[in-house]
Amino acid sequence: MKKVEILLTLAEEDPHNLVVIQTALEEKGYQVTAETSSRSTVGRIPLNDFDLLITDLLTVLEKAKELNPRIVAILVLTTRSRSIPTAHAIRASADDYLFRPFGLTELELRVSHCIEKLEAPQRDQSPESCDLRLNEKILDMVKALSHDVRDLSSLYLLP
Repeated sequence: MKKVEILLTLAEEDPHNLVVIQTALEEKGYQVTAETSSRSTVGRIPLNDFDLLITDLLTVLEKAKELNPRIVAILVLTTRSRSIPTAHAIRASADDYLFRPFGLTELELRVSHCIEKLEAPQRDQSPESCDLRLNEKILDMVKALSHDVRDLSSLYLLP
């Protein structure tokens, strides 16, 4: 089987953190290209046949899907930032979401989930299936947000 190629681009990410994420994914057997600039990232998309994109840049995600519709993408969001409005994130063509801060185990789980989607045969493209996929994406985001809200609420509870 072909080695899975991942394009990792996270804006304003500490270079050390980016290397840690890249190394963790490479240890799992993935071929990872890390970028920090959205311009160079968009330029690389048509040059390489990436299987998976991990990004926190909505413009990179949209351009990647436009240039390579079969690419699978994970959109990295943060609950304390307003960099990507929730409505845009829900409508984005991301296949999965990851909320900061995240651990390497959660990242690896999301990546393997996306790789399974990539390897699975294409599903029916009828309007009903599109609605179901949108509902699945919304449900996944709500589950992740509820987890983050529970964590935040525990910080404010008095002993």
